[in-house]
Amino acid sequence: MFSSKRALAASAMIFALGAAGCESATVNKTADNGSPESSSSGQKKGVAKPGDTVKITDKTQGIALKVTLVKVVKHAQASDEFTTPGPGKRFVAAKFRVLNSGDKTYQDSPSNGATLIDSSGQSYSAEILAAVSGCQGFANGEVTLTSGESQTGCLTFAIAHSAKPQHIRFGAASGFSGSAEWDVG
Repeated sequence: MFSSKRALAASAMIFALGAAGCESATVNKTADNGSPESSSSGQKKGVAKPGDTVKITDKTQGIALKVTLVKVVKHAQASDEFTTPGPGKRFVAAKFRVLNSGDKTYQDSPSNGATLIDSSGQSYSAEILAAVSGCQGFANGEVTLTSGESQTGCLTFAIAHSAKPQHIRFGAASGFSGSAEWDVG
């Protein structure tokens, strides 16, 4: 039987090994001239905003993505009369560009790992079948990207009418890997 000190040390080591090299996200801000903006240390500076590209890597799953939140439509309109956000709610659409910068094929359903957080901290999951005007979703709700390929598509959230979108998160591998977050407030 393990002593409590040995058990604690073993647990800490397992956690550290599991976390090491597992996932990371790096903000790549783009200056007006299209070139990356960096600090003197070489690190990208600032919080991600719409238009910024964030790198998501997960060495254990072989994921390497560059994800850009292209735009946010805070009062998106349904693309047909059958799609509604529900009573007291409205649609918000987030247009993403996902680039596979890794060596392995990346396959995912982006809506599974996407979350909108409002200014009060309430989180909203992406709607699976909600289509909005002027912002086409990912084909069949999925992406399959070989190395170097990219796809652009919208994810839609049904939020309370009074809610103020603050952050949007994009989680790789249906949210079970690294994630990126943009300030949209």
